[in-house]
Amino acid sequence: MRACARSLCMHAAMAQVACVFGGTRGIGLAVAQRFLQAGCPVAVFSRDQKHVQEALEQLASESGNVHGHTCDVRNEASVREALAWTEKEVGPVRYLVTAAGINLDRLLAQTSEAEMRNLLDTNVIGTLFCTKATLKAGMLRRREGSIVNVGSIVGERGNIGQTVYAASKAALVGLTRSLAKELASRNITVNMVQPGFIDTGMTRAQHLQAVVGHIPLQRPGRAEEVARAVHFLASSSYVTGQVLSVDGGLRLSPVKRGSEGAASRSGT
Repeated sequence: MRACARSLCMHAAMAQVACVFGGTRGIGLAVAQRFLQAGCPVAVFSRDQKHVQEALEQLASESGNVHGHTCDVRNEASVREALAWTEKEVGPVRYLVTAAGINLDRLLAQTSEAEMRNLLDTNVIGTLFCTKATLKAGMLRRREGSIVNVGSIVGERGNIGQTVYAASKAALVGLTRSLAKELASRNITVNMVQPGFIDTGMTRAQHLQAVVGHIPLQRPGRAEEVARAVHFLASSSYVTGQVLSVDGGLRLSPVKRGSEGAASRSGT
């Protein structure tokens, strides 16, 4: 499987750069590993310098061609700086993955304005900033690229106590489909993955037990399974505007209180 993935990336993109925002933990880290295995230089970003350093140390075992930089996706200037650094120091960005995101488990009536704005600024505005900066840094000019956004099944199904989070992830669906139409003439594809309940090692045991019974495949997903879906969409030249659920069939099950609550604790 690794050899197959390497051949696909090297042939399709000539080893051009994969840029992964939120690529230092959870699903984002698994995505970075996947692109490294496929032979692509990878740049990962996080607000936390410690997370960047830890990710670089872990990813170095996959390839020496991994780079990291701090970036606050809520700040457009910070994002522009990150993309300028990537284009100069790493190479032309062929793949953009927006996996940076936060969650807040709280009823809407108990959520402050500051908490709402922080979540929406990170999950929605941050995605817009990352995409805009990548396009302007060179992807538009080169007329070639793939963008994959990381959403959540909660954005489709909703969940008690996650109204603001669900709104942020639902917004990414419209963003993805609209941008796919905008960029099709530039030979740039835009797609999205919707993870379900993904066990990244940060999930409490009681959440595992509560959710697994609602998943037709009877187990949580793994971050690397989401990463494979991201890589598939990024490498598919004739797929755009699509939202792919990676949830073990969870979206087929009746919605029950708390059944998806832990889905968003998976690193996105």
